[in-house]
Amino acid sequence: MNAKKLLCALLAVVALFSVTACQQMLEPSVESLSIAGYDTEFTVGDTFDDGELVVTAKYTDETTKDVTAEATVTQNADMTTPGSYAVLVSFGGQTVAYQITVSAPEKVLESISVNATDAKLSYIVGETISYEKLDVVATYDDESCAYVTDYTTAVADEKGNVVE
Repeated sequence: MNAKKLLCALLAVVALFSVTACQQMLEPSVESLSIAGYDTEFTVGDTFDDGELVVTAKYTDETTKDVTAEATVTQNADMTTPGSYAVLVSFGGQTVAYQITVSAPEKVLESISVNATDAKLSYIVGETISYEKLDVVATYDDESCAYVTDYTTAVADEKGNVVE
């Protein structure tokens, strides 16, 4: 009788193992991921946003499925520092990566000033005007300043009309 019970128990274990193995064979696994619709360009101070990211899983049975809602997006971008950073998208044991770039914001010119302290300011009619010793300074919206060295000049009358 013990042999009969042992044989039944062994058959039950084999049957259970077979059913489990068959189920695993029937369930396809994720073979690869593809991504689309993500943002890659950011400016310092922006908040990371994966845009309209769409994650598609391709399974071993050649089917595909949109797994965007289930995918995990991981990034280490320092949004306060310009540079390139990796973004990882993972699902079903697979991971794909893409790069984002964080750029310094464009400066906006606020004003231009001319310092003529050391420049010659008075001329006699017919004398050639010298623009040497003029300091031209640009001031930007981030309160930074820079000397302007590549500029053009024109002579204007008292009404602001350019004189040839």
